[in-house]
Amino acid sequence: MAHHEDLPLEGYDQMSVDTVRQAVRSLDEEQLQTLLQYEYAHADRPLVKEVITTRMAELSAGAEPTEGPPPSGATDQPRNTGKVPPNAQAEPIIPPSHGVPTTHRPRQGPRR
Repeated sequence: MAHHEDLPLEGYDQMSVDTVRQAVRSLDEEQLQTLLQYEYAHADRPLVKEVITTRMAELSAGAEPTEGPPPSGATDQPRNTGKVPPNAQAEPIIPPSHGVPTTHRPRQGPRR
């Protein structure tokens, strides 16, 4: 069984189906098999397994791995690295009016 460190794609666990679809195009059959085994043993996402097996079938039919830009989901940069100043405050929330009338007339009971 493959371990996280052995995967051919960095950040694979956080990739969406579309990102995996893009990323597997550059992998060979052995690398795809490693990913498939890892997927079965861990997240077991049906659509990701389908993407990997479809790509394996394409390679078996004569397709070649293609190089391209790295998938958009796989970055070395951590997310949300912006620092928030300690004196930062959120915008004040003004709750909506609850329909309180400006003038009040006492309710009148049924007329007799």
